[in-house]
Amino acid sequence: MRSLPRWMSPVSLALVLALASCSDDDNPTDGGIVDETPPSVASVTAVDAGHIDVVFSEPVTRASAENTSNYSILIVVSPASPTASALGGQTVVAAALSGDGKKVTITTTPDMLGIAYDMWVENIVDEAGNTMGDPVVQRFTGSTAADNTAPVLVYRKPAPNSTNQSTTALIELTFSEPIQQSSLEQLFGLGGAQGQVPVAFTSPDDVHFYGDHDPLALNSNYDIVLHGVLDYAGNPSSHVAWTFQTTAVADKTPPALVSSTPANLATNVGVNAQLILVFSERIDAESFTPFFTPEITGTTEWSLDGKTLTFTPATPLPADTQFELEIFPGDVADLAGNVNTALFTVVFSTGPTLQAGSIAGTLTGDASSSSASNPAGALVAQATAFPFSGQPFSVLGAATAASNGAYTNQYLRDGTYYPLAIKNTVKDGFIDPYMGDAIGFYGVDYRQGDLSPDSVVIAGGSHATNINFKLYDPTAVYGTVDYNGVYVGESHSILVGIFETAGFDPATSQPVAGTEAYWPDFSSYVINSIDVGPIAAGNYYVGAFLDVNDDGDYQPATEPAGLFGGTPPDAVDLSSGKDAPNTNILLLDPTPGMNAATSSHWKTTPHAKWLQNVSRAVREAQVSQR
Repeated sequence: MRSLPRWMSPVSLALVLALASCSDDDNPTDGGIVDETPPSVASVTAVDAGHIDVVFSEPVTRASAENTSNYSILIVVSPASPTASALGGQTVVAAALSGDGKKVTITTTPDMLGIAYDMWVENIVDEAGNTMGDPVVQRFTGSTAADNTAPVLVYRKPAPNSTNQSTTALIELTFSEPIQQSSLEQLFGLGGAQGQVPVAFTSPDDVHFYGDHDPLALNSNYDIVLHGVLDYAGNPSSHVAWTFQTTAVADKTPPALVSSTPANLATNVGVNAQLILVFSERIDAESFTPFFTPEITGTTEWSLDGKTLTFTPATPLPADTQFELEIFPGDVADLAGNVNTALFTVVFSTGPTLQAGSIAGTLTGDASSSSASNPAGALVAQATAFPFSGQPFSVLGAATAASNGAYTNQYLRDGTYYPLAIKNTVKDGFIDPYMGDAIGFYGVDYRQGDLSPDSVVIAGGSHATNINFKLYDPTAVYGTVDYNGVYVGESHSILVGIFETAGFDPATSQPVAGTEAYWPDFSSYVINSIDVGPIAAGNYYVGAFLDVNDDGDYQPATEPAGLFGGTPPDAVDLSSGKDAPNTNILLLDPTPGMNAATSSHWKTTPHAKWLQNVSRAVREAQVSQR
């Protein structure tokens, strides 16, 4: 299995200059000196019985400053000693970084006493990337004062007066201390020209809040109003209002996998490890569930920002076992509906090595198809069972064909494989031969009617070479059939056919190919040349009728019928590997004088189950029926 690309970007001159320009309180960078000094603690002050302000010497990163595990507050047992503190002390409930990037307000429990405490601080990172080494200890005196301080909104996103904001981005809010979420939901307002937008908030600690909403309008101004939000002492926040503008450009960027833990090709992974996948943007959680080979049962949890998925196995992983996760094109969608167009693989082992088997060869394009003549970019993988047999199978070793059609599937365990390839010739982002994408199997020649693929055996980590085969770009016509006539409420077959345009007569012409759908439950249809046989290149009309008599014969006087495009019909171009998606048909009840009285028998072919199984297995990278 081919590993994910690892791009190593050298540090550019622009980055060096940017770092050199960063200010540092302890080490000025005049003269081009790069900041290499870690941050220090400038002061620690108890604000009241439950809050402490920690001020750093320079701006620090939000992630490190707001990580509560970086702070410990211990009771001083020997004031004469600089670091003599007991294990007892305060629990850090929350930490919030203020807008200046230096002050962190820490909320603690229980209420402090008016005694000496030691604040232990570690792992804080400044904006230049310098990290504290050993923990820093700062002594302070606790406060017993009541909490009369109003909560402050210290971070907000989108920022005031910002432009070009995503229509699906979360609203992010951080308060200086924990607040009552119910008051936030009651008093928060997001509105635009279209009116108020409902926002649902989630929070891990009542300090950081993530607001989800329906997609906003493009190129529009939105107002956020926030006032009177209460902390747990009942102090209300001040009135805050700001405006931002959404982007004028629709999101067309596909999501991508940024990183994984374990990393791709990792070995000696712990049996209690979680799998963590980080994506480039917020993901539609319902679009993706990871499936492993061998199968792992467990639970999935998405981060509040919607970018990180954590998979926790239900039981420890078996030792010395290789696992594979393939994320095929179309498996992951963002909130704008864009799907991943690239293949992502994660292979790891709980043992010391990866499987050594491999299959390599050259993929040839379909010379009769303009979209599949070049095999570059096609997905090549190995099915673990004969796909035509209808048996459950997995798809392993996924890789993409190079510009010359060469491919190599690596890290294969011993077993029998059926090499397959699919290319997204429909260019809709999904891998689905049932909808017209080019497909190929080792040993199969669709044009000659040979549907018996050959297998490849990997034994003892062997390497199989010259496993060469070619793509076939099927012709696919698909869409939906709609009907609102006198037979609504009844269930009948819908017969759909494609017709030669020359001499076409809707009452007497015989379709060159057809299929069957069902009204009203399954009114979508697909006519695929792998199912029905070769379809000569050319222009065709597409028609359908409701088989009220259930005899397969079209009766113009009594049975509703329709043509794609209406009357006159629109022709679909099926030349040079082209497909006809969204060929939707409206059926109309017969009218006096409609068509001739002659009936015609429509040739239909049921959908091929094996092709549907191949599509599903490739798109989900898992057994077609789980």
